[in-house]
Amino acid sequence: MNISSELSVPKPKSVVSRKALVNSSDQLMNAVSEQLSLDLKKLLSNSTQLKNRLRILSEKIEIDKKTLLRLSEKGSKPSYTTVFKIYRYILNEVDDAKILLRCPEVIRDYLKKANPQTFDKKVSYTASVDKELKSNPVFAEIYILCATGPLSLSEIEKRFGLYGKNILQSMLKLGVLAKTQKNEYALGPQQTTISPETIISIGTQLTLAYAKTDKAYEMNHNIMSFYAEGLSEEAYQKWLKIDQDAVRKKIEIAEMPNSKGSRRAFTFAVTDTLEPKEMTK
Repeated sequence: MNISSELSVPKPKSVVSRKALVNSSDQLMNAVSEQLSLDLKKLLSNSTQLKNRLRILSEKIEIDKKTLLRLSEKGSKPSYTTVFKIYRYILNEVDDAKILLRCPEVIRDYLKKANPQTFDKKVSYTASVDKELKSNPVFAEIYILCATGPLSLSEIEKRFGLYGKNILQSMLKLGVLAKTQKNEYALGPQQTTISPETIISIGTQLTLAYAKTDKAYEMNHNIMSFYAEGLSEEAYQKWLKIDQDAVRKKIEIAEMPNSKGSRRAFTFAVTDTLEPKEMTK
């Protein structure tokens, strides 16, 4: 069959039952890799046109071809954002909460465990919001500000002018924001699971706009840190584990009832290797 711009998408079936799944992170990850490999191989089943299929799949899912091939061969472990991207395509679904209901059981177990996002049944988590966050800095900043507490129209106009007011109206129409009883604006029913690309975009934007270097000379205002070193693979993995645990602990603190307050705050962290991007694809 000649492949041009479309791929037939087989319905995923669970290959690992809950009974067979032991509550071990390594075993869960291995089971996820097995399921993901099976579903990707179904999409790439015509080996005579593998390159063409990979190219099409890469463009549609927005994941590098080499990454997709490694995942199909169980040569690497996927992050939860990667799993969401792949099953959005396989299930032809943009609402991540609905993906949790329709995906294979082992994938659902992994996503619930790995994703710090709590899925509210009253909210739809759509990939289209992520694209807006990545492409429009004002949209992104208003979104983040509203995520930290209600925002007034005067605050939006003061910071962003008439353009900000227009973006606000667009966000209301999309359902990304909603008006509160106090005539302020908060997050609405249309939300997203933020992709790594968007994390970098928003994190860099907010760091440049809000990070206060003068405050860093005093204690208890903010934290700025940078450290680089040549590491063994084992040490590097320990770094990653520390950062993963730190993010989860920060979220746990933020979700405590007595932690809620008026101080808007953000945290942004990146740990990566000092290798050119083209060498790591």
